[in-house]
Amino acid sequence: MCYRPALSAAKATAALALLPGVLFGGPLAGPIAASAAGAPDDTAAVVVRAEDPGHRSVEAAPPLRADRGAGVPLPDRGLGVFTAHRSGLRLQADGTVAAEDSRAADGTGLRTAPVAAADSQEWLVRPSAGGRLLIQSLLAGDDTAGPLLLTAEPDGTVDLRSDRARGLADDPSQIWSFVRVTDADPLHLEPQPARARFTIRADDGGCLVDRGPATAPVVGSCETPRAWWTADGLTG
Repeated sequence: MCYRPALSAAKATAALALLPGVLFGGPLAGPIAASAAGAPDDTAAVVVRAEDPGHRSVEAAPPLRADRGAGVPLPDRGLGVFTAHRSGLRLQADGTVAAEDSRAADGTGLRTAPVAAADSQEWLVRPSAGGRLLIQSLLAGDDTAGPLLLTAEPDGTVDLRSDRARGLADDPSQIWSFVRVTDADPLHLEPQPARARFTIRADDGGCLVDRGPATAPVVGSCETPRAWWTADGLTG
């Protein structure tokens, strides 16, 4: 199954206007099927990030830009989808009435869900300062408040919030980075050669963790395979 953005020509043009020079990769292989039966339970709990010993400070985090000379380049720009490596579920905005809805309210939550041709599973990755990234939902928010961005809240929950940039500075809660995963996969769900595994790291520590289809993802420990993601449609 190939990934193809579920966009009309008008939406594709609007997305490109927000990110000059975005390059679309060709059709890539679809997400890996879930095969976590019998795996140990490493579900992350929602915690205050400052008290989670699994979280790393920005100073202790690996470099924001991994060595691009080794292996497949990290996808860090353009339009595409994120797939949780362990479960095979996609990151999706949660709160639309139907899969084809193209709008969401400020504060809309997230979930991971089976593959669907829905705008709620599409994400636009934009550059921020210092090599970091902004992750924008393709869903439209309040036209007066700007686009909806992936936002890490102080209690570890994650939702979509209007762009909080002030002047030339982005809000730290909306800044992310992709850090390559080099550990061996204990579940042997190795990605296809054209897809890199990476964590989606919050600017002040912790990583986006998939907790399955019935629970919202949170910012939690970067040490669990549930924090590993792959992407389709983005370019490196």
